[in-house]
Amino acid sequence: MDFDYIIVGAGAAGCVLASRLSEDPGNQVLLLEYGGRDANPLLYVPEGFYFTLRGNRYAYHYPTRPIGPGGQVEAWLRGKVLGGSTAVNGMMWTRGAAADWDGLAARGNPAFGWERVLAAYRAMEDHNLGASDMRGAGGPLGVSVVENHDELVQAVLASAQDMGWEHVADTNAHDSERVGFTPSTIRHGVRTSAYSAFVRPVSDRPNLTVATRTLAGYLLFDGERVAGVRAANGVRTADYRARKEVILSAGTVETPLLLPHQDAAWKIINERLDALAQACASLSQQAGLSALAPLTEQLQSMSQDIAAHASRTASRRQRQHAVPDRREP
Repeated sequence: MDFDYIIVGAGAAGCVLASRLSEDPGNQVLLLEYGGRDANPLLYVPEGFYFTLRGNRYAYHYPTRPIGPGGQVEAWLRGKVLGGSTAVNGMMWTRGAAADWDGLAARGNPAFGWERVLAAYRAMEDHNLGASDMRGAGGPLGVSVVENHDELVQAVLASAQDMGWEHVADTNAHDSERVGFTPSTIRHGVRTSAYSAFVRPVSDRPNLTVATRTLAGYLLFDGERVAGVRAANGVRTADYRARKEVILSAGTVETPLLLPHQDAAWKIINERLDALAQACASLSQQAGLSALAPLTEQLQSMSQDIAAHASRTASRRQRQHAVPDRREP
């Protein structure tokens, strides 16, 4: 089956991309999600995550290696449902400091400067405090500041003010030392997920296909270009081809998990790292830039590590699966 765009993962990024790309009726867009539909009402009850995070139906649970002197093992939770982690998280809506965004722009990422990011935030927000220079209203994503007048909470706020912190109504509107209630992705008492905000309102578009319970297993290559995805829905496996682009937005854990099954991807990454290391070494020799030597060594080490990892992955592969089984971590 052919589409213009294939998006892997219906979380925060995937849902926004599916909505924006399908605005053009000439684009055929496929949104793949391994989790199921968001039919359970508990997914939209703000404190429902106490229940939805407990099992494996709506979330992955990734145990870490032992951390610290006590050898503590943590569990990293990621959403496994339409909306991804935005359907099961704590709903805190914090936008980062302006200086941090401008720092990204100064490092060569002009699209991430604060003025452009703020414009994007204002466009997407539907804030219960109303529109201002620092927040938006009327956008697809519901945001609320819910105050708590409990005596203990008020005492904490008063103590912070005694320490010189400013009590503000919207903590995202200030970068000073401040205290206030955290804005949350809640509208009229109901959780707003990425799916409910960006995809559900446009789900009737004929050029947008949403496939749930569909596990992306392999990237399909055309030379060095990712040209499609092999995915499984139950026992049925299908190859989906992208005329324009494959977009991996399965999250910080699931997206990298696709790579161990991609020999071609490891080869390309390794070749690029090698080329970059050689360029740094050459520049260091020609210009006498000794400061580049540690970077060159690090790039060479990364290249060797990737080559070794790819080799171990290949040697462990006893038989070729149509789609790798990553359903349970």
